[in-house]
Amino acid sequence: MAIDMKPKLFGQLIMATVLLSSLTGCLAAVVGGMGPLLKETIEGEERREANWRRAYMSWSPERLCKTLSGVNTDFIFKNFSPSGRDSRVNLMLAVIYEREIVCPPTKDDTEQIRQGRQSVLTKIERRKEAAAEAERERLSAIPDADLCRAAALTDGSGWKTSSAYQSEVLEAKRRGLTFRWCDTISGRASARLAAEEEQKRQAEAARREAEEKQKRLEAARLEAEERRREELSKPRELRSGSGFVINKSGHLLTNRHVVERCEFVTIHPPSGPTVARVVASDPVNDLALLKTDMPEDDYLPISANNASLLDNVIVAGYPLGPKLSSSVKVTTGVVSSLTGLGDNYSLLQIDAAVQKGSSGGPILNDQGNVIAVTVSGLDKLQVLGQNGFIPENINFGIKSSTVRAFVEANGVSLPQPHSMTIARSVMAGNIVKATHLVRCWVSNALYRKMKKDRK
Repeated sequence: MAIDMKPKLFGQLIMATVLLSSLTGCLAAVVGGMGPLLKETIEGEERREANWRRAYMSWSPERLCKTLSGVNTDFIFKNFSPSGRDSRVNLMLAVIYEREIVCPPTKDDTEQIRQGRQSVLTKIERRKEAAAEAERERLSAIPDADLCRAAALTDGSGWKTSSAYQSEVLEAKRRGLTFRWCDTISGRASARLAAEEEQKRQAEAARREAEEKQKRLEAARLEAEERRREELSKPRELRSGSGFVINKSGHLLTNRHVVERCEFVTIHPPSGPTVARVVASDPVNDLALLKTDMPEDDYLPISANNASLLDNVIVAGYPLGPKLSSSVKVTTGVVSSLTGLGDNYSLLQIDAAVQKGSSGGPILNDQGNVIAVTVSGLDKLQVLGQNGFIPENINFGIKSSTVRAFVEANGVSLPQPHSMTIARSVMAGNIVKATHLVRCWVSNALYRKMKKDRK
């Protein structure tokens, strides 16, 4: 019997083993099929919780507090189970705790809300105490000098009033420091004194520089003024004409208009220029008597008799002054009329050429005597405008009788005129030695004034 039962028992054992393997496989299949679904459910809950957390973090404190106190509760917890509502309340409490929001108590507060509020207050109080302790440790570690630099004003006049430095100011006062003492130990007093000294030094340097600049400007102004005075005082030729020596005493004759308003007059003989004084002048007859300090060996005598019509004449002078040349020029002609313009009997008319600059020069006859003094010619432009033509060879001289009367009236003696005709070569020599360029000089200042007055 024992032998017969063994095979049967063995078979049952095998069947049980196979059945157990099948059940294990089925159970594994069932569990394996539920895993993804369970994972998806957990991940969905986590996402929803994260979304609500982000929403609660963006809410205002008032909204969070009203929600917790029952306002809008249905809106917030709609479609949630009681367990889900509790989880959202816990999430809001966590956000309030993290943001340190203290909601005012209401009659609808639950124990959970009251505990959350107290937790927030406790956290805030602890944080404040920790911050205060850290601030006390920070301030206690600051040396007095550094504390003074942070708390006292830089000008040493008091403590800083800005809220950013009130902790340092209170700590300084707690230590018994004064702002004046702070000003000393912080080195600001010496630094400020050094800065003040530097400012004084710079101000003094700037003042000296300004004074030096003013002195340079004043010196430049004075120099410019001196140059201006020198420039204005420099002589400037106003006009030039001709003149001739009438005796050995150094007297000369010329026209008054040649030397009118001159500050000084120079004559230019071959020996070199020299200054001549105006001894007398005749504004009616346009005559001027000059005197030099140098004796003259060569002179031109004035005729005792007036010229006659058609007498030969030689006119000497310096037309156009030194601009043309420095040598004397002569022209010849005849006496054209024994009266001047408008029947002026003190003048005679000649046809010899006369130019600007010839005024005051001698008009001589064949004996080498002066029969007239060149005075003017017709204004050709004026005649052209009035009569329509340009006059030619119409010039005038002051008769010798008028000249002698003017010279003798001023107490100047005249030598005897020549009685015989002299050679042209001798006459030319006398003309060169006794006829001089006369130049009228004024200062630049007077020249500018006269030019301005003419305008």
